[in-house]
Amino acid sequence: MDRDRTRAQVRLLGDLLGRALAAVDGPEALELVERIRSLAVANRRDEGDDEGDGVGSRVDGSADRARSSELAGLLAGLPPEGMLTVARAFSTWFHLVNLAEDQAVVRELLLDPPDHEGAGPDGRALDSAMATLAASGLEHAAIAELLDGLAVRPVLTAHPTESKRRTVLTKLGRVAETLRRLDERGLTAAMREEAVAHLHEEIVALLLTDETRDQAPTVIEEVRNGLYWFDATIFDLVPRLHRQLRLAVERHLPSHTAHIDRFLTFGSWIGGDRDGNPNVTPEVTEAALREHQQLAIRLLRRSIDRMHAHLSISARRGTSAALAARLEALRTTLPEDAARLERMYPAQPHRQFLALTYQLLLATESAARRAWDDPTASEAAVPSGYGSASEFVTDLEVLRQSLTEVGAGAIADGRVLDLLVQARVFGFHLATLDLRVHAADQRGALGALPGPDGGSLHLDELDEAGRRDLLDRLLATGWSLPHDPLPAAARDAVRLMWLARQAHLRLGPEAVDTYIVSMTESASDVLGALLLARLGGAAAGLDLVPLFETADALEGAPEVLEDLLTHPTYRTHLAQRGDRQQVMIGYSDSNKDAGYLAATWRLQRAQR
Repeated sequence: MDRDRTRAQVRLLGDLLGRALAAVDGPEALELVERIRSLAVANRRDEGDDEGDGVGSRVDGSADRARSSELAGLLAGLPPEGMLTVARAFSTWFHLVNLAEDQAVVRELLLDPPDHEGAGPDGRALDSAMATLAASGLEHAAIAELLDGLAVRPVLTAHPTESKRRTVLTKLGRVAETLRRLDERGLTAAMREEAVAHLHEEIVALLLTDETRDQAPTVIEEVRNGLYWFDATIFDLVPRLHRQLRLAVERHLPSHTAHIDRFLTFGSWIGGDRDGNPNVTPEVTEAALREHQQLAIRLLRRSIDRMHAHLSISARRGTSAALAARLEALRTTLPEDAARLERMYPAQPHRQFLALTYQLLLATESAARRAWDDPTASEAAVPSGYGSASEFVTDLEVLRQSLTEVGAGAIADGRVLDLLVQARVFGFHLATLDLRVHAADQRGALGALPGPDGGSLHLDELDEAGRRDLLDRLLATGWSLPHDPLPAAARDAVRLMWLARQAHLRLGPEAVDTYIVSMTESASDVLGALLLARLGGAAAGLDLVPLFETADALEGAPEVLEDLLTHPTYRTHLAQRGDRQQVMIGYSDSNKDAGYLAATWRLQRAQR
């Protein structure tokens, strides 16, 4: 690691923070912070001396105590505003030092020779993994088959660990970007001076911005905080990872081509996790899904914006028959836009084509802003927009094939392919929103439903045998709800399933594909979820997932699964889901219930 350059960046950031602090809070504030810093540093050095031979600490013990006393007195005597100034200054300092250390790691990765020829720093691990697999003795065809089935889905949970506001994260991101800029070779003195001035401006802004909220964030604010990372890094990183994996496969399995389509997707619980959070209402879940959709489309449009003038292939090169036909259809659908784009990009059919798909994305994004029960909104999408992300993917595939046919294969396999990967991975849903409810709440909602005889089902008042008998009869008869307004206790549970169905229609089947029943204790908890899913019309598109959390539930999990997997109605449901059953086990509640060692043993046994 180039420690000199890292120290230089840390000194620069410290100097700029000092200038910013003096400008914002006055020279006396800077003097106070510097005095506290120097006393704290001296104390830490003294503590380090104590770990050595102890001679220095015996000789200077009185000085050490004096410094400690002065530091304690300074801090104890600060008024509230002074405490805030000091805390904000040190908090900002730690953020800046962390960014400098991050940049040191980036610098090391870029300067360190790659382990495998042609693999960049972000693809080195993938290339190394493929090299290991290729040398393992496995048949290459078997490795390709494994890659074809590779599916990884990181999930953002509804337990936020990031307390910083999005605006602070954005400012820190700009500081990090400027530090990377300062590491570039060939910067002139004027360019460096401009970058340093930009750093100073951002640091002043950080000092003047509250790092955290004085009120708890709403669920939608939490949703937006989670989505920030897609905007900042994830959306642009995914096509790079796909490219690195494809290159690694081509390098180490030259005779076998794996179908690297969308091995990496993303999920989220934020806005769909109703367990223990009464603020996650169906309305909030719908709003979260629409936030996902709007950002997904906005990011796809951003990728197209970055390709401005990239597809300026002359009409003399021709197009594929499929693109010519689709372009004509788009011109019919969007005649005014088509005429304008023909004037802007004359004799550039590929460029016109992508620009018209951009207009369809705009129309789809506009429709996504309307509530789903808005009477002016159709069940799928407005006619002038895309009905689904798969339609956009098809258009990109037509574009890419046409580029290949006219000799622009490098363009087809470059940024156009990156855009296609983003469209396949993120669609119009961005990340799959998982729904989670507590089993007891679900039983209460089911119990409040009006039964076939006109009275409530009272499912929550029955024992397991009674619940099973009632649910079996309702599932077997295809029972449906009356048209009368539902009781409040049941309305949200049914509406949640209706929202899942709407998400499938509007955003695609991957917008919501998992319904988790936390604190599952018996098969009736999952069968109750199946009944609700049928009532809301979402059963065919949902995996119903038991979450076993307590020690007793983990012990009984194998029996519950055997019960479900031998249930005729439930097996019919599983057939619709590809005969696949997800199961979740909970380490947190089982630890609280049984203790760490006993819970770990039960978790291991349950998985086996």
